[in-house]
Amino acid sequence: MFTCSHETKKQLEEYADREGRTVSNLIERIATEWLKQQQPPTQPQEPTTIADLVRLNLSRLRRSGVKNLKAIASGEVLPTAADFAKIAATLGLSEEEQKAVWDKTFGSPAPASKKKKETTNGCT
Repeated sequence: MFTCSHETKKQLEEYADREGRTVSNLIERIATEWLKQQQPPTQPQEPTTIADLVRLNLSRLRRSGVKNLKAIASGEVLPTAADFAKIAATLGLSEEEQKAVWDKTFGSPAPASKKKKETTNGCT
């Protein structure tokens, strides 16, 4: 049990209705997520696969805009390049860390960044 203003209670009730939850369940979910966010981020010591990375950081990635997080975490599917970029940005992975995770997942080097090829007229 907790105390809040009538306005806050009304907003919680409206949100819970939209989510198909009870206010109690909504408050528990909010509190659980907040508590998870207060813990230091879990970063693996050595490069892991994309699935491992997502599984270890699922709560942090929920608001990243990446779809199919559970399927990615279980290894059922791989993220699109755009989703991998969102995952890397959300977790603050350096370019080296991104390449290491990519290599561990696919067993091959990450694709090189696309650089515009220079065209010449054939003269040296």
